[in-house]
Amino acid sequence: MELVKAKDKDYTWLLDLHIRCTRDLNQQGIYQWTSEYPGPKTIKAAIKRGEQWKLKHDDAFIGGVVLNEVEDPGWKSIAWTFEGRILVVHALVIDKVFQGQGLGQKALDTIERYASMHAYSGIRMDVFSENPGAIYLYKKNGYSFLDHVVFDSKPIGHQTYICLEKKI
Repeated sequence: MELVKAKDKDYTWLLDLHIRCTRDLNQQGIYQWTSEYPGPKTIKAAIKRGEQWKLKHDDAFIGGVVLNEVEDPGWKSIAWTFEGRILVVHALVIDKVFQGQGLGQKALDTIERYASMHAYSGIRMDVFSENPGAIYLYKKNGYSFLDHVVFDSKPIGHQTYICLEKKI
């Protein structure tokens, strides 16, 4: 798997991917994403900043991710276990068509290689507390689950996220 930096021409594909995956998550009772996040404004801004990536496996684009060093302000209360240059993962998504094939694992491996190649000391992210598939993937891959945060911007009853990290 490889990371391919998204360009303006990729906007429509990425927006459609997030709309479809949000709809699929909602049908499973997982309300982690909204029309605002990741939505048109956040996707366009990430592309403009050079932080939006497409995930390519074989000859197909199978997902996307935003990679940067921006930690959510809500994370300030988290007792992170190490310091240094941190890569932050946002809005990691694998197209439903490609799910169940171990590609989430490959995406994490690719992100971790990217972090290592770019001299990051570790990776941080948050995960929706009611997304069992994502939680399983991160635990299986050695991410430490530290504490939780509550995002008021999320739908009521679906606001708790778990902060996690992995030293590289």
